[in-house]
Amino acid sequence: MQQKMMMFMPIMMTGMFLWAASGLVIYWTVSNVWGIGQQMITNRLIGPHRAAHRAPAGGAPDEERQERRRRQDGSGGEGQGAAVMNVQEKAGSLVRNVLAAMGLTLDVQVLDTPDAIRVEITGDGGEVLLKRKGEALDALQQIVNTGFRRELDDDRSFVVDCMGYRRGKDDELKQMARFTMEKAKHAGPQEMGPLNPYSRRLVHLTVAEDPSMSSESIGDAFLKTVIISKK
Repeated sequence: MQQKMMMFMPIMMTGMFLWAASGLVIYWTVSNVWGIGQQMITNRLIGPHRAAHRAPAGGAPDEERQERRRRQDGSGGEGQGAAVMNVQEKAGSLVRNVLAAMGLTLDVQVLDTPDAIRVEITGDGGEVLLKRKGEALDALQQIVNTGFRRELDDDRSFVVDCMGYRRGKDDELKQMARFTMEKAKHAGPQEMGPLNPYSRRLVHLTVAEDPSMSSESIGDAFLKTVIISKK
């Protein structure tokens, strides 16, 4: 049934848009083409990395299996560190490829910090990523975390920053979270948001610094609201 609906959907949509306003038709067409293009670029850039990371499906020769086992086992924490470094290299390579596809020649540096794996972007022309409140930077960070966060061996995530933009925004968000916490202590539960996953995590970590306060995310969309209240 669904297959038949998908087959006739283009015909139905064409009939609907024959009498629609030209602006609506242009908006619908451009939005769909843009979404298809984004998905194609994402699949093209992330696909090779995932394929390289997966183990072969068939029976590999004994020498290959032993070599993989030696790389995975390593010596103590050395093998684990090499795996993390490999993920960092893949994340940095993905960011460079996306920037190159956008026509940007920027420097990309991956830093391993206690709080997160930071991907720092610098260079002339980086302001393009900061337009519209850093929407392009947020999208790039979401792509990196979707592709590689599960390969990390801890609860950290990737933070993609450009020209120190996110550091300043993070400090502002933490300050706002602390202000909201103080307000919640006297006036009851308070809301922050809607926020993206990275911003929500930052708020939750800030609230966790005070053992008398709690926070939770509500909503079922990509952007959710954080409720801050006393325990």
